[in-house]
Amino acid sequence: MQRHCNILKVPTEILGEIFNYYVHDRSKITQLDLVEDEENWDRRISAYIDSRTDPIDLTHVCRMWKTTAISIPSLWATIHVHDPDCEEDIELFKLWLERSAGPNGSYPLDLTIKQHLFSGTARMSTGRPWRRENSQVLQQIISLAVAQHQRWKYISLELRGETEASFRPLYATALPILCGFNINLQNWSRDELRQLMGILCSSPELQSITLGRELSNLTATQLLLDIVPWDRPTTLNFTALEESVFLRILSSAAVTLQHISVSKLTHSSASYDNSSPSRAVPQATMNRLQSIHIGAMSPGGAAAMFDKLNLPALRDLRIFTTLEGSIFLRILSSAAVTLQHISVSKLTLSTTFYDNSSPSRAVPQATMHRLQYIHISAMSPGGAAAMFDKLDLPALRDLRIFTTLEGSIFLRILSSAAVTLQHISVSKLTLSTDSYDSSSLSRAVPQATMHRLQSIRIGAMSPGSAAAMFDKLDLPALRDLCLPGGFGAKRPRMLTKGWNSLLSLPERSRCKLLTLEFGDDKNPGSRWTEVFLTRNLKSSPVFEHLTKLRVTSGIGRYPGSLQLLDALSEACEDSQEPRMLPLLETLILDSVVSVEDVRRMVSDRIAAYGKGKSKLRRVSANFIGRRFALDMVLTSRE
Repeated sequence: MQRHCNILKVPTEILGEIFNYYVHDRSKITQLDLVEDEENWDRRISAYIDSRTDPIDLTHVCRMWKTTAISIPSLWATIHVHDPDCEEDIELFKLWLERSAGPNGSYPLDLTIKQHLFSGTARMSTGRPWRRENSQVLQQIISLAVAQHQRWKYISLELRGETEASFRPLYATALPILCGFNINLQNWSRDELRQLMGILCSSPELQSITLGRELSNLTATQLLLDIVPWDRPTTLNFTALEESVFLRILSSAAVTLQHISVSKLTHSSASYDNSSPSRAVPQATMNRLQSIHIGAMSPGGAAAMFDKLNLPALRDLRIFTTLEGSIFLRILSSAAVTLQHISVSKLTLSTTFYDNSSPSRAVPQATMHRLQYIHISAMSPGGAAAMFDKLDLPALRDLRIFTTLEGSIFLRILSSAAVTLQHISVSKLTLSTDSYDSSSLSRAVPQATMHRLQSIRIGAMSPGSAAAMFDKLDLPALRDLCLPGGFGAKRPRMLTKGWNSLLSLPERSRCKLLTLEFGDDKNPGSRWTEVFLTRNLKSSPVFEHLTKLRVTSGIGRYPGSLQLLDALSEACEDSQEPRMLPLLETLILDSVVSVEDVRRMVSDRIAAYGKGKSKLRRVSANFIGRRFALDMVLTSRE
């Protein structure tokens, strides 16, 4: 007899945790188009701008759930107000404030109030025209929020100048528990901005400051430099900032600052030659600064900035712009003891050391004792060799280089991080002309045993790269192998060579592959890709543990080319299980001709197991020439 759990008998404490997860879990937000999601725009008051769930929904299920939800202030204490425009929004905001107060009326608030920063005659992206009544509604909501100022723990404001007067009652009060604020104020007067910033910065608990694009002009920046106590916050975020101002802020915050993020750093005309920042700002030692995130920098900005900084505690550096190679290596060298994560959009070599000689003179060999993650989106020719020849990476775990990498450099990286590396991803592997026969590579790089390497992803390969690489590696911990571009070859002879090298790897390493992704770099792909893939999946024991298979090349595009689907459908004569990949749980086919062929394969494979015994749980397929995808989720009863 099956026993069914009655949700009404779940203890209130556990039900409260479930409700909090329902309202506040952000992981279920995958992609949201606010312009097209008309239903979401109807919720102008919610927990978050992209909320798919709402605590009010919980109060409409049953009386017990309503009572429980109303009694939990944390469900209501995160409030996002976006362009309110009617009396109902005011009443709803009052309701959220009341329910978030808690038994003693002092539960902390995380409050966001936003309006579109457009002119009054502009039509908003929601499709609703802005009216004068909207401004009145917004001002009433601000007044209600100001009345709860003693509960503000975090406040975010994106408002226009007509809302200035609503904040004036706040200036004679105190904010005892405010930990952080995020403001982006358009067309505010200098005096009003000074008063608001003054009261926000007066909180004894202040730790985080975020300043938006509208406060990045010279007048606002100078005002902020005079008002903000930079020696108190631990976290600073800016949309845009001039480099000399950035360095002055760092110098003022040297004792306490731990995290700083700037979307764009710019040069002023007076400091474009890097001399002005050097004269204006003294050398700064940031004893607690752990992370720096910079979205964009002007040419020469990195050199001007990092020459002025000592970063003995830096752990996380992310620069989403081009960085010159010697600067990159100097940064690594200066933070060799502490740095754990570095991400750069593009590394370049200047013409003065394009032969790799200048980096050797300028930057000493660096041993990165704790560096675990390196992500580089692009590199200039020769950049990889110039960089990795200067680095020892005894703690490296995750390396992602989204550009072409020469095979011998790739293997030298693996060899240097043989004990710790767990994940590696490279856009393309090539062989240089002098090592195209693999002999040069064999002489240059010793055999490497990667004790912890669990996943390899190589987007594409030049012909011959597979044999040159796999023959040099032992990978006892390998679980995931992703080769969406295949071996870079369409001819049977080269495919045979690539597959022989690949098959020898698990046999030699005694690893158990669980995930395989394979295809080729042509569209729709070579007819031989499916032939060789099916043949080897079917005949080689190294794939018997596969639980996930993804095929990126075309299936069924050529006459008689359904070998893979046919092989997946076959059953063993002496047992109730499929002949190929008996443990397969997930199958993803990026390019298939016929939906009927896929459905037939699934049906035959389930029948091969017997009802309720199939291991297959998900089948996903995209179909050639049609804007249509199949996504089948199977249960254990099918």
